[in-house]
Amino acid sequence: MVKTESRILMVDDQDANIRLLRRMLNSAGYANVTGTPDPQEVLAMWEQSQPDLILPDLHMPHLDGFEVLEILRTRIAEAGYVPVLLLPGDIQPSVKQKRAPRAPKTSCRGLSIPPK
Repeated sequence: MVKTESRILMVDDQDANIRLLRRMLNSAGYANVTGTPDPQEVLAMWEQSQPDLILPDLHMPHLDGFEVLEILRTRIAEAGYVPVLLLPGDIQPSVKQKRAPRAPKTSCRGLSIPPK
């Protein structure tokens, strides 16, 4: 297995999702994976890890995935480019369609919504 030094930051209010994704990424060779169930901790975690990839859940209490990106907007801009993969727990197209207009406000360069 090839090890990579890429730093990955996960934000998901479900600890089980963080543990599962961490195990999957670890088994794929990603050893530097951090996560938090509290989206309000994301700025401090960004400062500590300077991630190469951010994996926020779309639906969380207090702050959703777009609000997390809004908090990190200036940090991401200063870093140049940091890919973000939003992880929606709800795959219903109606939910994604409702949230899609918010993507440009967070400087998203692309948002893919599957057809109904």
